[in-house]
Amino acid sequence: QRRVHGRIRMDQPSRKLLLLTDIGSDVDDILALLYVLARCGFVSSPTPPAAQLVGIVTTGARTRSRLALLRNLCAPLLDNASKMLQASGHLPAPLTAVAGASVPVDPSAAASWTDAHFCGCTVVPNVGAEHDVREDHDDAFPAAVSWCFHRRVDGSECFVEETIPPVTSAAQFILDCLDQNPTGTVHIVGMGPLTDLAHAVRLRQDALVRLGGLHIQGQCGTEGCLQPSPQSYNLRMDMRAASEVFAAMPRAVPCVFLGKYAAYTVAFSFSCLNSWQTKCPGIPVASLAVQQLGLLRRSNPELFSRIYGVSKSADELPDEQLGRALPFVSRPYDALACMTAFTDALHLFRPSENLRPFLHNTVILIGNCPEDHGVPHPLSVENHLVEHMSRLFEV
Repeated sequence: QRRVHGRIRMDQPSRKLLLLTDIGSDVDDILALLYVLARCGFVSSPTPPAAQLVGIVTTGARTRSRLALLRNLCAPLLDNASKMLQASGHLPAPLTAVAGASVPVDPSAAASWTDAHFCGCTVVPNVGAEHDVREDHDDAFPAAVSWCFHRRVDGSECFVEETIPPVTSAAQFILDCLDQNPTGTVHIVGMGPLTDLAHAVRLRQDALVRLGGLHIQGQCGTEGCLQPSPQSYNLRMDMRAASEVFAAMPRAVPCVFLGKYAAYTVAFSFSCLNSWQTKCPGIPVASLAVQQLGLLRRSNPELFSRIYGVSKSADELPDEQLGRALPFVSRPYDALACMTAFTDALHLFRPSENLRPFLHNTVILIGNCPEDHGVPHPLSVENHLVEHMSRLFEV
């Protein structure tokens, strides 16, 4: 431990996390953020942080708008953290978030980025309608922000947000994170398109040698070599980027895939999310979940009905009543992917034993096919997530 302005800066864990997220497309990215913050020292806990969150990159369409959503969500979360950590005096390290590239590496994916939806309108003002993912408003938001603990005049601590000069690119930010930490300590969690990681590889072909592990929310192709599956939404949004990243993965660096079939076993109810929102209205997880559900119901009613098994009467409900009528409002895909980056949570999954196609890479597959979802005890996984995430709302 070391002292900072008379307070104690906690020794940072050896494992570092860097998140790539398309936050704003679905509420599960927000749930993943809650889980990671809780595990990385932003709550009062008798146990030391399991990892240090060193950075966040927003990816997918309208990356600055996504960063603006992240900023507005972090403000009340970090304010709560400052109150919880006040008594202990233990301070997390500063955190930086950067907006990624606004267009995909793969030109054929450009149309899907244009059509991508953004469900952050209730939190981020003046970002346009749900389907408006044009760059009209994006320039109004900063490209990079940082948060750190500061001491007020009265002696209390608070998180202060600082708009920092834009880095050269999100790709360079990723390279800097890898360079500034010991080899093998940084684990990247990809819960959005891998566009900026591909740009980092293009800048430096051996960039991933310093990586400790790559954790992907999505499925992996199983034909001979490491390749993205078109069934994975995050990877499909920029298949060329994913292919370039996988081709550059060093043999010794583990690559963990958390597929949708694992996520199908765990569900969050409206009442759970609403209980958190009631305690901290600035984190409208329940409202954003319902907003996303309403968008899906209008854009793809057949898929909505198949996923949620709604009755005709429930299907006719207005959006604001929809959440309470459904058995669940979120499958926490991204939060489960983040769990695989923590050694004490990985044991809750059962990886596939069929790794023979990947003789040249260290690959762990969880929920890669419907026959093997890889979650022996779904309730244990759900309880693990809720236990940690609830700590953010204790103040």
